Amino acid sequence: MLKKILFLCLILLSFSLPSQARDYDQEIENLKREIISLQNEAPLGIRKFIPCSRIFHYGSYTPIDKIELQGSGEFLIYMEPKNFFTKENDGQYETWLTEDMQVLDESGNVIFNKKDALNIHLISKSPLFDIFFQNSMNVEGLPPGKYKFKAILYDQLKNQSASAEIEFSVK
Repeated sequence: MLKKILFLCLILLSFSLPSQARDYDQEIENLKREIISLQNEAPLGIRKFIPCSRIFHYGSYTPIDKIELQGSGEFLIYMEPKNFFTKENDGQYETWLTEDMQVLDESGNVIFNKKDALNIHLISKSPLFDIFFQNSMNVEGLPPGKYKFKAILYDQLKNQSASAEIEFSVK
């Protein structure tokens, strides 16, 4: 009988103690702030730079091994920047990335240069963690040979740049 009374007292006591419920939403918000802080400190880079036959959306694309075009055509490059700067001001988040595109011949000479080919300047009420760029290049008019496509990414808020290159050929 005494065991039953003690057992009931323990049960009643456990219901009367304040619960230590975990605040998942707050923990997630804290982690997001920490991610933004780390990305803002880390150097700008390019996480993925992949030739593709199709690009659907962030993280969804059909990669190809190499770019070989027959005299004309277009190729696609999927690119994910990393460690871009996020500026927070009055509950809004700003990200501003631009990209220059270049084509280099076999000797490394720039034969095509397009400044600000892509420009993403976003201001939102929620921070942006994932961005992708879809690069497309039409090679019509290029003589047969081996070339490099170069993307130069600029973070306008961080004042940093990063670049990536990929070889392609025109037959």
